[in-house]
Amino acid sequence: MGDFNAHSTIWGCREDKPFGDELIDELNNNCTHILNTGEQTHFSLASQTESAIDLTLASPSLVPELDWLVVEDLHDSDHYPILTRFWEQNPKMTKRPRWIFETANWNNYRKNVIENLESETEVDGIESIAKAILNAAQKNIKRTKETILDKKLKWTNPEIRKLIRERRQAERKLKKPHTGQDVINYKRIKAKVRLEVKR
Repeated sequence: MGDFNAHSTIWGCREDKPFGDELIDELNNNCTHILNTGEQTHFSLASQTESAIDLTLASPSLVPELDWLVVEDLHDSDHYPILTRFWEQNPKMTKRPRWIFETANWNNYRKNVIENLESETEVDGIESIAKAILNAAQKNIKRTKETILDKKLKWTNPEIRKLIRERRQAERKLKKPHTGQDVINYKRIKAKVRLEVKR
């Protein structure tokens, strides 16, 4: 997935360009599919035009399993966010366990690492060493629990949410017949959102 800057009517651009044709040949030669549905993925503020230059590629076996979606809000970028996910997937955002080094029994840890390495019948280089270290760590260092992350946006507040709504409205205006004042207004609100989020 990425910004290929390749133009082809096959994936939703208004015109075909040489690099787009080259890319199609390359994809055909490597039996690679494009997930794009023709939706526009990029908005140029300079020309106030949209294009589909961000492509998501997948192997043929994966294509039936994947869902591809463009998020409408630019989120302070000139590229729309793209979601690619497996069908019927309901991922839980989790925070991975973290080692609590302050609780470590370092003497036992060192001893266990040496014992683990000595008990290995076949020392398989890095894998054996990594296994010895991990086993010793699990015995001698506590870890935090895996937790499901709170999906609330911690950096947001009512003022920022209001500004984001205003930015979306200003963005939508640019996709219709608009004036120079609409462009200035969009840039002003965009800068204000960025400043408030940073603050």
